[in-house]
Amino acid sequence: MAKREFHSTLILRGVEDLTPEFCNALYAAGCDDATPGMRQGTIFLDFTREAESFATALASAIKDAERSRIGVRVTRVELPE
Repeated sequence: MAKREFHSTLILRGVEDLTPEFCNALYAAGCDDATPGMRQGTIFLDFTREAESFATALASAIKDAERSRIGVRVTRVELPE
């Protein structure tokens, strides 16, 4: 099956600010295809992940974000309209 790009936004808990340490830990955990951001005090990651299916892309994005060793948890997923 051919890989495609899938877009999603992961809403995070467990981090208060977009520090260089936070961004570096995410990158090292495999989130190099995500753009971190902050909106009204909420930290999020906008992903564009390549995978064979949306389910695979989403599961791997969540796994990578949560294994970043900085204590973040994904609390919600937002999909593009």
